This record gives sequence, C-alpha cells and structure tokens, in this order.
Amino acid sequence: MFKITRHTVAPLSSFSLPDTRFDNIHVDIVGPLPPSNGYTYLVTCINRFTPWPEAIPTSDITASTVAKVIVSGWISRFGSPSTITTDRGKQFESNLWQQLISLLGSTRTRTTSHHPQANGMVERFHRQLKTALKAKMCTPSWTDNLPLILLVYEHTSSTPPRITPRHHFSHNQLHKSSHVFVRRNAVKKPLEQPYDGPFKVPSHDDKYFVLDINGKEDTVSVDCLKPAHLEDIPLNTPNDTSHQDHAQGSTSQQDHTSEDNTSTPITKHTRSGRTVCFPTHLDL
Repeated sequence: MFKITRHTVAPLSSFSLPDTRFDNIHVDIVGPLPPSNGYTYLVTCINRFTPWPEAIPTSDITASTVAKVIVSGWISRFGSPSTITTDRGKQFESNLWQQLISLLGSTRTRTTSHHPQANGMVERFHRQLKTALKAKMCTPSWTDNLPLILLVYEHTSSTPPRITPRHHFSHNQLHKSSHVFVRRNAVKKPLEQPYDGPFKVPSHDDKYFVLDINGKEDTVSVDCLKPAHLEDIPLNTPNDTSHQDHAQGSTSQQDHTSEDNTSTPITKHTRSGRTVCFPTHLDL
C-alpha cells in the first residue's frame, strides 16, 4: 500500500504573460534567519514582467506585519497589482489579507498543496538571495549586506531560462481512482510511511485533485498523488438470508464430516513402559 513507485509528473502548462510592469507579483516569506539588528525574517516580492525583486526585513511574520510590509515596501512605490500569487501560509489565508486584497482591487492566486513550483519565480529568487547572503556573512549582520545584494541582482543581466526535457508520467488509474494517497515531502523519520491517506476525491483536473482531508476540501497537485486500490468487501444485509443459509449448511456439513473422520486413537506402549496415544492419521 505504501510502496514507493514512480512519482507522477504533471504535463507542463503555460502562464499568461503580463502586459505591463508591476501588474503581477509573487509574494513569499524567508526565515527564520539568524538575528540581525532585530530582524529574523524577510518578506520577498518579485514582479513577473521585469522581474524586479524586493526583500524587506521584518521581526515577525504575523498577518498584520506582513500586510504593513507589503503596503509600505511595494504598494506605495509601484502601485496595486492586478494579481498577487502566494502560497498557503497562515498570513495569506487570514481575513486581514483577504480584506487587503479586496481593498486593493487585486486578485489572489493560491498555489496547490505540496507544490512550491507553482510559485517558482519567487522560490528561485530565494535560492540566489540565500546564496549571496551566505557568501557575504563575514559579519553576523546580514541586513547591512542586503541592499548591495539586491543592487547586484537588479542590475545583473538575466539570461533566458534553460528549458530541460520533462517527461510527462501519470499512473494509469490515477484519474479514475475514487481515493488517492498523498506523498509526504517533509523529512521522514525511520520507518515512517511515505504517504498519507487514502483520501476521497470529490473532483479533479489534469493538474490538481480536490481531496476530502479530515472533512475539509483541499487542492493538491497531481505530482504528489498516487492511486489507492481499495478492496471491495461485500457486506451482508439483513435480507440476504440465502448466503447465511448456505454458510450454515456448509458449516453443518463440515461438522458432520469432521465427526465421521474422528475415530478412537490408537494406544501403544513405548520401550520405557509409558502409554501413549497417537492420532490415526499418523498411522504409527
């Protein structure tokens, strides 16, 4: 049931390119980081069209703090975007964030569960940002080096993305399964199961499945799923008396047969004088 098989790989899909600058942005959070001048987190934003990045230090990542950082660090400088792409962090799922999105007149795009590739542009920026911060960690104050790192990143000529071959793979019965397993992407303990589930599938698409997880519907990418083959166990109903009569008849027949095969055991004496009884089927 929990055997690791070949992972599902969804087919590539294309994103619609924005027409204007700062019209579509990706937002995420980095941290916790080593304390530096009272800051331990970074709120990152990147524009899909240019791409222009921003990394704003903050001391905490509550919903109110993240909302203030976005308004003061991006909205006040570049205006309100039409689309904001985020993951499923608690800050972005809060009512305060929903009110901010409504106030700005923007549309929020949520990534699917266990699939950071859906917000890959800002995730790739995190990789380069962390690498530069580690290279400049001559002093423990990484906030002092952050402006120069952003300056270098913003003025570095970007090369076209390298397209690597991606072979599409999907289990034969995945889109026909009523239940699926969800792969765990976190670090697993020894002998820990690599999959969770099975979970019921209310609906699905080519790229994602809507699963019923503990009474709540969640959208999960197909890259983390594998079909669950459940056994069909017939249940006897109160009206199904023929099956019960057949079972009782077979039981009585077995009892009668066992009684016929039962005979008096043979009594024998060993060389030491003990009396033993051997079963008849041993024929000793």
